[in-house]
Amino acid sequence: MELGRESRRENCMGRIVRYWYQIMCRDVKDLVKQCYEWQKRNWSGRSWTVDLKEALYSIGLAFA
Repeated sequence: MELGRESRRENCMGRIVRYWYQIMCRDVKDLVKQCYEWQKRNWSGRSWTVDLKEALYSIGLAFA
């Protein structure tokens, strides 16, 4: 039951977007960024990155 001003889903998606943004702002030589890029290339299943991409596309912010 939601009683707060923000729903749990909004809070969760907000945290995911902030984390993803921090990764995107890192240098290409950074280990975290390299792990993200490796996962993106080699992951055949669903992950939080795919869910985030679909959420951003659905609201029109994928290219921002």
